[in-house]
This record gives sequence, structure tokens and C-alpha cells, in this order.
Amino acid sequence: MNLRPLAVSLAFAGIALAATTGAPSVRLATGFVAAVPPGSTTSAAYVTLKNTSNQAVRLTAVKTTLAGHALLMQTTHPGHEADGMIGMRKVAALVIPAKGQLVMKPDGNHVMLMDLKRVPKEGERVNVTFTFSTGTLIVSLPVRRPV
Repeated sequence: MNLRPLAVSLAFAGIALAATTGAPSVRLATGFVAAVPPGSTTSAAYVTLKNTSNQAVRLTAVKTTLAGHALLMQTTHPGHEADGMIGMRKVAALVIPAKGQLVMKPDGNHVMLMDLKRVPKEGERVNVTFTFSTGTLIVSLPVRRPV
């Protein structure tokens, strides 16, 4: 059975494609890389990752050839910061609870893509590798504007 036409159809529909290595309990539900203006040196990736296992899984690293660095960022909200402002900080890991999900979104936790090697074009796809305590997940995310 030839699955290539199905994969091409899914890619054009804007659905992120994924492959796993040792982390079959974690899957990508949705995701995208934020489109940015020409000359930008940073962008962000926003994904929803689902954990189907009975144990929590830690997301410990992210990488992509698009950026020199990909950082896990945790957003802090007023009341958690001394100045009452929303802020963000780099974290070593984010946890996906057992039978739960990790939602990364604008104004929430996200992957910061630093030192872009080039500005991604809206509509193209970017390969991103997520490393978990249980293995890796490689996904192809569409580039689009955040809503």
C-alpha cells in the first residue's frame, strides 16, 4: 500500500507529520512555527504534546536546523513576578503529566528559536526534534502566523 499520497495530502492540509524513536507514548496533537518578519533572529514553536502513558514524561530538549539554539521557555504571570509583569524564563524541562498534555502557545510555555539561520517562509515546513525522558519525537511543523 502506497502511503505517499496520504502523507502529501496531510502535509498540504497543514497537519504536522511526526516520527518517534523510543517515545511512542508521546504524540503531537497540533503545532506550528511562528512566521516572523524579514531580518528577525528569533521565532517560536507552539505545540500540543499528548502523553498516552500512565507515567509523566519530561521534555528535556528541542532542536531544529533552522535555529542555532532552541530553548524551552516557561511563561510567568503577574503575581509570580516581583514587578507584576508577565515574563519568561528558560527551564531545563517541561513535564507532560500521565494521560495528559503539554500545551505550548503564545503567552504560555513555548520553544524559543534563537539565532535563526534564515527566516522561515509562511507555508513552509520546519523539522523539529523533541527529546523526552523516554526517547525522541521528530515532527514537521508548518510555518504560520499566530492567531
